[in-house]
Amino acid sequence: MAQATDLHRAFRTPIDASRITDIATDLAKGQTTERAFAEIEADLDILFAKWAALIDGRV
Repeated sequence: MAQATDLHRAFRTPIDASRITDIATDLAKGQTTERAFAEIEADLDILFAKWAALIDGRV
């Protein structure tokens, strides 16, 4: 069970209601989609880097 928990932790990409609200507010203020989603994009980059490390056996 510990492995499943570790795997879950490795792939966790948190997004909560406040982040969703922040994105919606930024878009409503005229910010570009790219800028509004930049933080989530960074999280996804980290997620896929961790995934690649797992696949390559570096973790």
